[in-house]
Amino acid sequence: MSDSLQNLVNRAIFLSTEMQTHFGLGIVDAGLDFDKWEVDFSEHPSLQFTGDEPLTLRAHLIGTHAAGQGSWHWGWDNVNDFPEPVVALSHAVRRHGAAHDIAELTTDEITADEELPLRLILAAKEITGKWAHYPASAGGGTVVWMLVEGPQLQAAAPKIKQIVRSLAQGLTETTVTDHREALQAYSERRGFPLMMLPGGGLRILAEDGSADVTFDEHNRITECLPHLPLEGEAAEQFAEAAAAQPTAAPEPAPVPEPVVAAPVPEPAPAAEAPTVAPVPEPVSETPEPEPVAEAPAPETAPEAPAPEPEPVAEAPEPIAEAPAPEPEPVTEAPAAIPEPTVAPEPSPAPAPAPTPASEPAAEPAEAAATDEEARDEEAPRKKGFFKRLFGR
Repeated sequence: MSDSLQNLVNRAIFLSTEMQTHFGLGIVDAGLDFDKWEVDFSEHPSLQFTGDEPLTLRAHLIGTHAAGQGSWHWGWDNVNDFPEPVVALSHAVRRHGAAHDIAELTTDEITADEELPLRLILAAKEITGKWAHYPASAGGGTVVWMLVEGPQLQAAAPKIKQIVRSLAQGLTETTVTDHREALQAYSERRGFPLMMLPGGGLRILAEDGSADVTFDEHNRITECLPHLPLEGEAAEQFAEAAAAQPTAAPEPAPVPEPVVAAPVPEPAPAAEAPTVAPVPEPVSETPEPEPVAEAPAPETAPEAPAPEPEPVAEAPEPIAEAPAPEPEPVTEAPAAIPEPTVAPEPSPAPAPAPTPASEPAAEPAEAAATDEEARDEEAPRKKGFFKRLFGR
């Protein structure tokens, strides 16, 4: 079966986006100082965020990006002679690239702009099944890209707001050429059901709500309309799907043995951004939901009509609680990569939220803030951390 870097990115983007948000909020909830961390590349590699109750995760070196030189260097080309546990996953990525003739995964050092490291780490996630990453500054403009794992990163059952937000944010992270393929892969990995709709759309089903997604002829999302709570036909479909199949995410396929690598085809052009509707809060959390003109009231729950967004030409509405990350400048650098332990980096100044490419589709609904939104409001300085966490 043929594959490409773009296909790997398509399949990984949405689950990666959700996991990075979950990862960051876990650090915030634990009250850790996210500017104080240490990396240990010994026989038992780890990433630790220090504090009263430190968070320690298993770390995997995937590669390094030198912004000044404009290059990416894969961890499997182990020039620092790190122990095998440090670079084992990067070798799995290389084997997959060799089996599928993906040159970017099999060339030890390649030219890289600011976006390519994120795309390579997304490919590594899809290949290895490790869904959280951390880009750690190692000084001199070099960033060490790691995959991390641990029981602390286990996520609860997916909620419709998380899913819709991950779609909207993920499409702002990098080029995604097939939104339908990306959504289907997200469903398979995360374990929420999808149902076909008339006209070729897909209905996302979760335990607390649903969302109807439409696509254009190029499989790009044109609209995403969430509905809360789960009721009516959607509730029946969710019950049937839950009874028919387990929700556990499948394990990644075994990594094949290497073959001779070949050049990869030119990447597909970027697709236009879809219109993603704001997610309404459940009725139980919003005593006085905002009325929406022209939106027909659901037959089974007239008190919680689904809002209909105004059409928009290009860009989705930004998600308040998890903005698209941007790279954060680093004023001081920890120790260089060859050292087994990377010292903590200094606390950066908070960065402003990104400006959308065009006018948003609609104003955010007036609703009570969720737990995640409340955490962001209480600590605005965390915004810079989230941008670094996404590696943008």
